[in-house]
Amino acid sequence: MPLRVRNLLEQLGDELILKIQLGRTPVQGFPIKILNFLSHSKFTDKQLELGYDEIYHNYLLITIKNSQGPHTLQHMLGNIRLNVSARTILKLEKAQRIALKPPSIPDELIDVYDIPLTPDKPLTLNRLISTASNVDKNFYTYDAGENNMCQTFVENIIDINGQIIMRTHIRKQLPYRYNHVKELILNDPYMHENIVDLSKVQSLTVNTSDWPLYKIVTLIKRVIPCVNYLCLNCIHPKLQYKTFPNLSLPQIQILSLLQYGQFIGNDTFNWSKLFPCIERLIASINSKRQISSLIDHFKNMISAFFSIDHNHIDMNY
Repeated sequence: MPLRVRNLLEQLGDELILKIQLGRTPVQGFPIKILNFLSHSKFTDKQLELGYDEIYHNYLLITIKNSQGPHTLQHMLGNIRLNVSARTILKLEKAQRIALKPPSIPDELIDVYDIPLTPDKPLTLNRLISTASNVDKNFYTYDAGENNMCQTFVENIIDINGQIIMRTHIRKQLPYRYNHVKELILNDPYMHENIVDLSKVQSLTVNTSDWPLYKIVTLIKRVIPCVNYLCLNCIHPKLQYKTFPNLSLPQIQILSLLQYGQFIGNDTFNWSKLFPCIERLIASINSKRQISSLIDHFKNMISAFFSIDHNHIDMNY
């Protein structure tokens, strides 16, 4: 790692990261020729293989908390003109070498995407870089012919740190694919195709009734094998098990039915056939009858938490 980057990390590496953004600028003309020359034309071959119409230089804009004070940071960054405040933005990128420096404005802000971070997992510069470098054996090397350049550098940093909660209400088309998502939240029925690798998702929350339960169960069965926590924060009226022939999700151990209290009348749906291995249950209820019904459904349940849905109380039970 370059000396300038090491020195910067010694001073700022333990500062809390407040925001991470993906920035990208188009690469055209002479830089493409240089990359082709250095890679013996493998760069163009790789571009054709991957089907890229345009090539972008990707980097991360990292906003950190600045507890060092303006004079200390200004001294470390040299003679660069920089307005230093309680927050500082640094640009992390990989060209021939890894660089960490203030971004130039406005060119560096042409195309920027916010990267959602997990709020309960504090992240520092040192942790961000060391976690990625310990896993990615090519973290410090640059090879345009093998597609080991800025794009893979940025993707690996984001994915390996595992800080992302994927929320599908983000409609903007992101320029890369999430490969290490462990928590997925579905807020609407739309999701860009192939934007996320579902095979590592362990926690799934559905906040929209536009996803029928059959669609949710089928999705889990087909492509989300590792999920063990399912939260259904949605309404699915008139459920019948005959709609789910031969479907069972034994991997689900924790089930949250946050809108269950909106069921009025007898619930004849056989939840235990669909979820035979539930150990923990969280549910809203509108009557004592619903409590006993759910307990009867889940024979392997170890613990349960019930909350009263005051808007749908069944006074008869």
